Amino acid sequence: MRRLARRLCINLNFRHAEVSFLFTTNREIKKIHKRFFRKNTATDVITFSDRNNIDIALSLDQATRQAKPRGLKLFEELALLMCHGLLHAKG
Repeated sequence: MRRLARRLCINLNFRHAEVSFLFTTNREIKKIHKRFFRKNTATDVITFSDRNNIDIALSLDQATRQAKPRGLKLFEELALLMCHGLLHAKG
C-alpha cells in the first residue's frame, strides 16, 4: 500500500504534500462523517486537505463490500479509493 500511495502522489503531483491514509471501519468513518459533515452514514472515503496536508480516511468495510460486485480484489478497490480521495484533494 505504501508503494501504491507514493506512486499515486507522484502521478497526481502531490510530491510536496504531506499525505496520510487512515484505513478504518464503517463505525469509525461514520463518526467522522457525522462530526465534520453532519451526515449520519458510513461512506467509502473522506478527504480533508489544505495546500500541504492531505488526510484521507478509507472504510475497509465499504471497500470489501464494493469490491465484490465490481469483480475487484480488495487491494484493487483500495487503490481506487485512494485515488478517489486524492482527486478530492485536487478539487
